[in-house]
Amino acid sequence: MRYVTCAVDADHDGRPLWGVLEDQLHVSRALIRRAKGRCGGLLVDGTAARSTQPVRAGQLVAIDVADTPLVPGEELPVEPQAGPLEILYEDEDLIAVNKPADQVVHPCPGHRSGTLGNFVMGHLYAQGSGCARLYPVHRLDLGTSGLLLYAKNAYAHQRAQASLHAQTIAPDGVRGHAVPDGAAGHAAGPTREGGHTTRGRGEAGGAARATACGRLYLAVCEGRPDRPYGVVDAPIMRESDLTIRRVVDERGKRAVTHYRVLAELAGEDGPRGADGRDDGCHAGEPCGAGEGLSLILVRLETGRTHQIRVHMAHIGHPLAGDILYGGSPGRIGRPALHSWRMWLTHPVTGRCLALEAPLAQDIEALVGPVDPDALAAQAGWLVGKARVRGGAAREDARARA
Repeated sequence: MRYVTCAVDADHDGRPLWGVLEDQLHVSRALIRRAKGRCGGLLVDGTAARSTQPVRAGQLVAIDVADTPLVPGEELPVEPQAGPLEILYEDEDLIAVNKPADQVVHPCPGHRSGTLGNFVMGHLYAQGSGCARLYPVHRLDLGTSGLLLYAKNAYAHQRAQASLHAQTIAPDGVRGHAVPDGAAGHAAGPTREGGHTTRGRGEAGGAARATACGRLYLAVCEGRPDRPYGVVDAPIMRESDLTIRRVVDERGKRAVTHYRVLAELAGEDGPRGADGRDDGCHAGEPCGAGEGLSLILVRLETGRTHQIRVHMAHIGHPLAGDILYGGSPGRIGRPALHSWRMWLTHPVTGRCLALEAPLAQDIEALVGPVDPDALAAQAGWLVGKARVRGGAAREDARARA
């Protein structure tokens, strides 16, 4: 069993249990119906309860959100397999892994086994965690390396996705903090907040400040963007039903990408700061394999398929190695894109969780050593710029309404 609990607040005094679970813990009605069929699935002050039972302010309510066991004879949706798996963080609700660039993420036609999803399920199955299904919180392209997050139950999956899709930003750069007690669910029983970390890093926030969510990527693009910081706000749609290629088109879905130039990699001269200039590539002109490159930090405000790749190609700076969108393959054999850092509100504890994956070796070989302190400072700066722009956009939307 995996209980999520909260104390009933004054606004819900006298309300039925199901209403408190929906409003305060954001539990879906489907999960409430599932818990009703379990012995001890719904509790009030530690005693089994019905979903229609009125509750009083201050009472402790709980719901079991553990994954539904498979019925006898039912096959696992994803076959558990033993395989290489670099775990960056793990607790009772989430597992974050470091994806290699050439690793298929999830089983699909032509790749039913040997995928990262098979290896994650194999790890969970070996643990006896009771997780019967695979819950990817987000996805990465085949050629993208880095941080990938999975949930261990439907509730954690739902809440983690909602956290990533939200636009609330931590006030102190990328690091976030716990929400006030009572504002989010609490795990019943011991949890493994620290998880276990290999080359990456996972941290839970401390004192109450603000919730946080978002993703940061490191990428290498061809040429030199004309500004050290930019925002690409351009809708994206699929080019046709016959291709995976995406294009910028006014008929597409809204897509917003923030980027910050960290260094210019200008041919034989090596890396240079964002303000350095040379006579190589120019904004709006794609560069060949022998010309200049730029290391950029990217924050997604939305999450469309191929968004970073499409937007950088749209402004004339495709990612190095991204032949689908006009990049040259000479220096790296895949799109130079790495899922570097993620921060989100933990779906059960309500605390901010900051996760990080070390830079992939092929990208590190391309750009040279990266100063982690300088990178962290730039990450905080980019998040701050995105927060200001996001706040202004919301004010404009309210004014138009």
